[in-house]
Amino acid sequence: GGASSVRGYAFQFAGPLSNKKNPIGGKSLIETSIEYRYMRENNWGLVFFFDSGSVFRDHIRLKDKKLYHGTGFGLRYNTDFGPVRADIGIPINRRKKIDDRFQVYFGIGQSF
Repeated sequence: GGASSVRGYAFQFAGPLSNKKNPIGGKSLIETSIEYRYMRENNWGLVFFFDSGSVFRDHIRLKDKKLYHGTGFGLRYNTDFGPVRADIGIPINRRKKIDDRFQVYFGIGQSF
């Protein structure tokens, strides 16, 4: 999870967690993202997105593994050095006492 993967989840939380709710990490990774970008003539734009992904301890076997999904929207302001981004990501199927209701991300440049 995080600004450049599955928005809606905290950094490194779109994957397996230890009993103490800490990210474990893994050997395999899958991420997908789709965005709809609507840009206005005055350098401002809106973005709607849907992200999916996870980290796997071994090889990717999707039939046995869970993917995490996030959705949301954002604002873009185009500058000469790239877009300035602000996104709000919402986790789908949020894990209570682990995932927040939403995450806010800021960045410069394209998200992918």
